[in-house]
Amino acid sequence: MNIVGLVPKRKSSRLRKMVQNFLIGAESRGHKTKIYSVTKHTGLEKCNIKGSDLIVSSGWASYVNRIIHHYKIPNIVLFDPQIRPSYKFVRGHNNYWGCCWFRPHGRYIYNSELPPDRWEELKRFYSIEIKPWRKKGNHIVIAHQPNLGFDRESRKPFYDKVIKRCVGSGRPVIICTSPVESGKQVKLDEVAEWKKLGCRVVKGIDKAKLESAWCFVSSGGTTASKALFAGVPVFGNEPNITDPMRIERDFDKFVKNPPLPDRQPWFNWIAYQQWHMTDIGEGLAFDYMMSIKK
Repeated sequence: MNIVGLVPKRKSSRLRKMVQNFLIGAESRGHKTKIYSVTKHTGLEKCNIKGSDLIVSSGWASYVNRIIHHYKIPNIVLFDPQIRPSYKFVRGHNNYWGCCWFRPHGRYIYNSELPPDRWEELKRFYSIEIKPWRKKGNHIVIAHQPNLGFDRESRKPFYDKVIKRCVGSGRPVIICTSPVESGKQVKLDEVAEWKKLGCRVVKGIDKAKLESAWCFVSSGGTTASKALFAGVPVFGNEPNITDPMRIERDFDKFVKNPPLPDRQPWFNWIAYQQWHMTDIGEGLAFDYMMSIKK
């Protein structure tokens, strides 16, 4: 195959290195590769990718997507990993990167029969602690995400709806907003409205709040997987790595009786959705992505 890498020029060198490593892995399998750095001013004619079989890109910059969509070439996108250390609510990745077809977080292909070896390695690397399913939690934790979603759609209708329904369940409700350092604060009038409804509003999510929860609600985000590690059932409405564990789609039924499926097949599978830089350079991520291509 002829494979092209596209990286946003304005971004850090780590993104370029990530794509370069993926291309090195593809080259080790006998494929031809080249890489372009692009900006929002890069014209389509400057990226000679017509006739290529595959594009490998990093992140979700709109001007990179414009090139990809213009040529309609299959695309593998690399991005910050979905699974991170259990109680470090930061964007740390430690040389692991997520890997998906066509867009981050949106085109997962679930397989419940993968072996556990990669999961055991990832669990050790990140010091992930797995708790049994909680069956006697008290409060509902709602993790509030920025008002615009991944595809620039408004999340406000979702949160307005679930917050009122959670309050109506009779359980205490804790709304956790993004930490101050993230730069994703909510508006003061929203916080005031939540407090009027009887919700407790805090910044960030700590171990105690999560592990004593009845259930966890969020539009998406990496904290959802942390909730599942802590044994807390998860509900969300956006494409997310926790989709296979979100069995009950009726919100009221979920809050009343959250399902508790077997998590081990999911644990095994998520370890194949992100790869260490060493694995990427050796072609292991490339092999897996090609094996699930539809």
